[in-house]
Amino acid sequence: MYSDNDAYNTGLISFEQASNNYGAAFAWRNPVLTTTNTISNLYNNGAFRIINVNYHNVQNGGILYLEDGTGVFQNPTAGPSFPGQSISFQDPSAVLHLDSAVYSHNSNFGPQLYGFSTGNAIDFYQIITTWGYSPSSGILNVGFGTYKVNIKLGTGYDSSKFRQARNPQKYNVAGYNAIFYDGPAPTQSVPSKCGLTAPICSDLSGGLPPGGNPPVSSTTTSSSSVVTTTSSASSATSTSAAPTTSRTSTSSTVSSTSSSVPAITTSSSSSSVPAATTSTSKSIPTPDNASAFLAYPSLHSLAQAAPSTVPAYDGPVYQQVFKDLNGATSAQSYLGLYVLQTYSTKECAAHCDQTDLCTAFNLYGERDPALRPSTNDTAPTVWGNYCPNPPSMTSFKCTLWGSTIDASTATNTGETREQFQVVITASNGYDKTNTTVPGVDPCSGFSKTPVNLNAKAVDGPSNSLGTKFFSGPYNAQVCSDFAAAQSKANKDQGVR
Repeated sequence: MYSDNDAYNTGLISFEQASNNYGAAFAWRNPVLTTTNTISNLYNNGAFRIINVNYHNVQNGGILYLEDGTGVFQNPTAGPSFPGQSISFQDPSAVLHLDSAVYSHNSNFGPQLYGFSTGNAIDFYQIITTWGYSPSSGILNVGFGTYKVNIKLGTGYDSSKFRQARNPQKYNVAGYNAIFYDGPAPTQSVPSKCGLTAPICSDLSGGLPPGGNPPVSSTTTSSSSVVTTTSSASSATSTSAAPTTSRTSTSSTVSSTSSSVPAITTSSSSSSVPAATTSTSKSIPTPDNASAFLAYPSLHSLAQAAPSTVPAYDGPVYQQVFKDLNGATSAQSYLGLYVLQTYSTKECAAHCDQTDLCTAFNLYGERDPALRPSTNDTAPTVWGNYCPNPPSMTSFKCTLWGSTIDASTATNTGETREQFQVVITASNGYDKTNTTVPGVDPCSGFSKTPVNLNAKAVDGPSNSLGTKFFSGPYNAQVCSDFAAAQSKANKDQGVR
C-alpha cells in the first residue's frame, strides 16, 4: 500500500506471501518520506499481521505480528525506526530482519519486542562484532564495527541463553548473521492491540474486537481494517461495515474463451430489463448449510419468475429448455463462465451474444465458501490453518455453451471442499440452437446421399484416421470440410 501523505491504520491488516520465500516486498510505505521531507507520515494505531514480507516504516503506537520470516528496513526520517510500535513474535518460525539502513541513521530501534524465544531470530546483513543483553534495562545491544543497534527486548531474559549464529533460508541461500535465544520468553505485559485477531471461520461484520474470536454468524462479511489516507492524488477512506441482510460475492467477469468479447455493461436498474429477469437478492438461508440453500425459497422464486424466452442479438431467441433445477450444465462445448451481481437472464444472454459459437447459456445460484476452506494439512492462510467449513456466500453464475443443452446436461450438482458443501440451485437453461434435422442432400465434396444411422456410429478401426471435436451446433458440412482438408493434406504428404 502506498500513501504519499498522512495515512492511518486503526484495525487489523494482514499481509502474506508463500512460506520460506525471500520476502522481497513491502506492506505499507510512504515513498516520499526522506530525511528532509517529514511532513507526511504513516500512523499505525492498530495491528498488522505480516508473513514473509519486508515491512517499511510506520509511526505511533500499534503492534506488528511476525510469522515465518518478516523484515523491516529503511529509515527515511533518521529517527528511531518504528517509533512507538510493538513487535510480537507469534510462533517459533518468526524472524525479524534488520537492514543496515534501520540503524545507520539512529542506533535506537523504536519498537518494544514481545515473545522473543526459542526458534525466533533477529538477523542482520552485516557481520556481528559485539553483542550483549542488559538485564536491568532489557536492551539487546548488537554491534557491527561502525554501527550498532539497541533493541528493546524487555527485562526477564537470561543473559547466558543468548547466542550468535547464522540463520539460513529466510532471505537468501547463505543466510544472515543472527541473534537467538534458547528458552521461553519471560512473562510480559503485552499491549491490548496484540489481542486483535482474524477469527477463524467467522464473520467479520462490525470489525474485530480486541482479543478472542466472535462466534460464527450468518450475516455479511466485511473488512476488519480501517485505513484512511489524505493524499491529494487519490484520497480514500475505507471503514468496516456491518450490513445484516445479505452477503455478496465477487462482481466481475471470471473467464471467457473468446478473446474478442468486449466488456459488457449492464445495469439491474435499467428500465428495459423486466423485473422477472433481474434480482439482486443474495441473502443467506438460516441455518447456513447445503440443505437449507437447496430449499431456499428466495432463490427458487428467481428461477420460477425468469422469462421463457430471451431475445438474441442475431434474430432468434433463446428458449428456456430447463427450469429451477439443482444442477448446472456440464458438457464438452464449454465457452466460459461469468459471475454476475444479479440473477439476470438478459445479462447472461448478452455474454453469449458476444462470444463466438455460443448458442446456449445456463444461469444458476451457487453456494460458495466466503473464506477458503482449509485444515491443518493445508498451507496457512491469514485466517489460520484450520477453517474446514466457513460461512457461505451466494454466487450468481452464468456459463456459456457451444451446443444444445437440456435438462439431461444439468449434472453438475456441486462438490465438497474440505467440509464445506458447494451446491447449486435455481438453475435455468436457455438454448437458441437450430435443431432442424439436416436435409438429405450430399455435403459438398461428397456424391452419395447421407444415410441415417440412428443410434449407431461407424466403427472401422482399420480405416479410421482419427476423430475431431468442433464447438458449436451440429453441422455435417463442418465435418465434411474437415474430411476434405485432411484428405488433401494426406495426398500432399504422400500418405495413402
